[in-house]
Amino acid sequence: MDIEKELHLFLYLLSKEDYYQAHDEMEHLWREMKKEDHKLTNFIKGLINAAVAFEHIKRATPNASIKAQKTFAGFAKYKNDCKYLTDELKAVCFAVEQKAKHMNLL
Repeated sequence: MDIEKELHLFLYLLSKEDYYQAHDEMEHLWREMKKEDHKLTNFIKGLINAAVAFEHIKRATPNASIKAQKTFAGFAKYKNDCKYLTDELKAVCFAVEQKAKHMNLL
C-alpha cells in the first residue's frame, strides 16, 4: 500500500474533475487501511466523502446541493487528520477545500 502514490493520484483525478474515479481509488485504499487500523483510515474515508459530494454537484442530481452538503460533512469531520501527512501531501486538504469553496460547500 503506497499511500503517497494514491494521494497524488487522488489530487490528479480531482484536478481532472474525475470525482467518481477518485472515489474508487480511495475506497480501495481505505479498505486496505481499515484492515490495518491505520491512523489515516478516517481521513481517507473523508476524501471518499468529498469525492462523492463533488460528483453529486457535477452530475446535478436531484437535491445535489443538499446531498453534497451532507456527504461533505464526512470530510470536514476528519480533515484534522491532515496533520499526519507530510507537508507536500497536505496539498490534498488544500485542494479539497478549494474545490469545496468553488462548489459552495464551504
